[in-house]
Amino acid sequence: MKHISQSLIHMIFSCLVAVALPLCGEETSTIEGRIVSDHADAELIWLGVFVGSVEQEIEAWSWTSVAATQFSLEIPDAEDDITLVALRKNFVPITTLLTPEVRASEITLEFESGQVLSGLVLSTDGIAVPDALLKVRRLDGSSIQIPSEAELEWTTNEDGTFSIGGLVESSYDVHVELTHAPKESFVIRIKDGEENHQDLVLTDAYHVKGRVVDHAGEGVVGATVNSFLDPILWKDPSGNVVLGAEMSEAIRIHGSVWGHLSNDPRTTSDSTGAFQMGPFVYGQGLEMSASHKDGGSTSEIKVFSGNHEISLILSKTVDVFGTVVDAETGAPIEQFTLEVRGRANSEFPHSESGGRVSAQVDSAAWAIVIQAPNYIPYFKMDLNLDSLDVFDLGVVELNRGVHVTGQVYDLQSREPVNWALIESWGRVLEEGSPPNRYSFIARYMSGRTSTRSDSEGKFSIGPLPADESILYVEAHSYQSEEIVVDRPAEKLDIGLKAVDFQNTKIVARIRTANGEPVEGRVEISQGEETSFRPYARFPGDDHSWNIWVYPGNYKVWAVSDRGRSKVIDVVATDGITQEVVLIVDPFGRLRGNISGLKSGEDPFVWVFSGNNLVQTTGVVLNGEFELEGIGVGSFTVRIETSMNRRMERSFELSKAVGEAFVEIAFEGDSRLYGRVLSSVDRNSKILAIGKKKGSISGWGDLFDDGSFEIRGLSDGEYWIEIEAEREIGISSSNGESEPVRYEAVVVGDTELTINLASP
Repeated sequence: MKHISQSLIHMIFSCLVAVALPLCGEETSTIEGRIVSDHADAELIWLGVFVGSVEQEIEAWSWTSVAATQFSLEIPDAEDDITLVALRKNFVPITTLLTPEVRASEITLEFESGQVLSGLVLSTDGIAVPDALLKVRRLDGSSIQIPSEAELEWTTNEDGTFSIGGLVESSYDVHVELTHAPKESFVIRIKDGEENHQDLVLTDAYHVKGRVVDHAGEGVVGATVNSFLDPILWKDPSGNVVLGAEMSEAIRIHGSVWGHLSNDPRTTSDSTGAFQMGPFVYGQGLEMSASHKDGGSTSEIKVFSGNHEISLILSKTVDVFGTVVDAETGAPIEQFTLEVRGRANSEFPHSESGGRVSAQVDSAAWAIVIQAPNYIPYFKMDLNLDSLDVFDLGVVELNRGVHVTGQVYDLQSREPVNWALIESWGRVLEEGSPPNRYSFIARYMSGRTSTRSDSEGKFSIGPLPADESILYVEAHSYQSEEIVVDRPAEKLDIGLKAVDFQNTKIVARIRTANGEPVEGRVEISQGEETSFRPYARFPGDDHSWNIWVYPGNYKVWAVSDRGRSKVIDVVATDGITQEVVLIVDPFGRLRGNISGLKSGEDPFVWVFSGNNLVQTTGVVLNGEFELEGIGVGSFTVRIETSMNRRMERSFELSKAVGEAFVEIAFEGDSRLYGRVLSSVDRNSKILAIGKKKGSISGWGDLFDDGSFEIRGLSDGEYWIEIEAEREIGISSSNGESEPVRYEAVVVGDTELTINLASP
């Protein structure tokens, strides 16, 4: 079925009168009608009025929806023939000529059921597909244009079956739409007096199937199975891993994939622990995990569509008990919540329990937080529950916090400042807590204790620690403040200094050398090319970026799929708009050769400008690659392989030197293996970073027992880092969190033991 043109829809709906859609300025009359129906369904009936003969491609004079058996309809007072077309789901369409005689009497519409097409929608791997959307279009030239809201649609049932009624003897195009697989069409011939049953088998739609089991291998019912559609991991029909086309397109347009891929599927395991997801286009990569409401979660694994033997193993649960009391009075706290942080976060509310803790916690959990209204949370970090069946928290003493109220005001005018953000950065650490856990606790506290001032500048925030807190306050057009409060008082007014950057702005436009607008992104920093977040920025219709800043010196540059612009120095003056044009040019080429790859090892190429991705490739065949339109400036090319190895090279391109060539040699057969002591996330990774510039780096997974293995390294000196969901780092001299680094000298097969408690 065809859609009505957008121009006609706009014209029709701009002249809407009641429920009919007459053209503006025409003389009309009203006819009465009745629908004969033995079916008490709630489907709408659509009535289309056509002036002249009804032919293919003709546009209706009006379309009207009718929900009752009696209706009134506006028609034009035209001398030409007027035809009424009535559409109803699962019934044969009705076409009636509205002669002057017919118009003078009541019109009766009686629908016929017609022929029925039934069957199953099946994936390529033979699994019934529920919730597939089906649309039908006749192929004998009798189709007319109808608005999209009047298009008839069918959906397959839970068992993948469908039934489409209201058909006549003819050929039809049956269109099948799915969420994660390509749309497909089937030409079906409907014949009178026959069963007209046909299954629709999709040509590129594959499922993922498996089971969720517990630590003993028994199926787990009701487990939540989550998945993330991996835009990087795809397999072609030969089984080779390639870069996903959807990711390539997202990178080309947006510079990244995050925020442009969504609708990641989720399901629940059945009574045997079995689950299935899909269908997906062939070779779709997914990262999957499972969790259960009663505790237990799985590691995240990478799979491809078509795999029917996935096993997601839930970690065991540990019974946690203890008592929560008021630190000052020793009285039990009746209402509190125990939160668990790990591979799957969970909460266990407690009420009227006499202060007693009772919860089944995932053995992979790395932190427990206990919070109660008006109290400062308790943090138990670096848990090691794998070998335990029961864990005793003992007596947990919660300290009462302080609620602070006050007003945010303008220091000069003394007027209230509304919508100011007030966050608390409380210095809360459990006794003996390692410093690398401070950042988690700080983020947790700031997330709990943040607020905004109201229209009178008033605010209330808490509970805050009774000893020391830091209040961070920011508001539009004001200088942000950090206020150290040694002993929070119940009343605190905060004055902010106004900064007029309402018109202190940088407008950056991305253009080619010929002045053509270019899609891309603008980066800005103060001083060096480091991360900086201006107050606001967004691309305009003309590909310009409006960036509000404080007065000062900035560096601005652009990155696009046509290359990177030069860095421009901009002096932002109070109240002035500075305009800059960032020229990118489809200029500059990088060629390279990759050698030393092992059998089955696939390389991928990434080109960065600073931390910004400029271009990337799929799998590089024969070790040779070539990228056009890199731009001018300093760049880094990174080669990552399917065997977890990485090498980087720096290069420069300029108008004088428009081509660069790099050689990457993955020479190395040495192995680093060993064990990490102390608790880490089970889906953590360990990295070996070559100290020598341009040397091989590699990484591997940390297994449940802390063991690891990294292959294909060269002999030499390496920095060793642990990469986990929770931060493993130490506080540096400037207050920033840095990773803990260990040293290793690799010669052949080298064993290394790391104790996280002793960096």
